[in-house]
Amino acid sequence: SWIAIEDQQIVGCIAVHLYDLFHSTERYARIMSLIVRDTHRRQGIGKRLLKKAERYATNQNCSMLELSSSLKRIKLGTHHF
Repeated sequence: SWIAIEDQQIVGCIAVHLYDLFHSTERYARIMSLIVRDTHRRQGIGKRLLKKAERYATNQNCSMLELSSSLKRIKLGTHHF
């Protein structure tokens, strides 16, 4: 997990879980949480957190990084990547 800090306040965070499947020799990574404070969205914070997660997954020899979300989040404006 990593956090983004601006002006000594947490404005974003991301959590990544690594896992293996019994039927595969590959390792996988899943983003369990990606949050950016609504007052700090559209400033590249989420993009920076995603890049950090991508580097971590690559360094851990993961073949895939997954991010799942719900369509109900569209109403909240949280899917504007």
